[in-house]
Amino acid sequence: MTRNQQAVLDFVRATFEKTGGSPTYEEIRQGVGLSSKSRVQPIIEALIAEGHLFRLAARHRGLALARQNLSNVPTPDLEAELRRRSRGGLT
Repeated sequence: MTRNQQAVLDFVRATFEKTGGSPTYEEIRQGVGLSSKSRVQPIIEALIAEGHLFRLAARHRGLALARQNLSNVPTPDLEAELRRRSRGGLT
């Protein structure tokens, strides 16, 4: 994980803990000190590909933290996520 990826992930986690929701790309840009919102997008995509974050479909502020302990994930939810990843080539 790159330094910027770790900074963004830490910021997203802190925002969830503080507000209960995900930050906007602009809030991430400001919170991490990136020069533009376009720098946020590839970092978020990498964190999603690595399984640290996932998107909530059709939602403003639609990022969510991946659960680190899969034993706590209900089986239907886990199966749905695995199907989604395999369709997208993210196996």
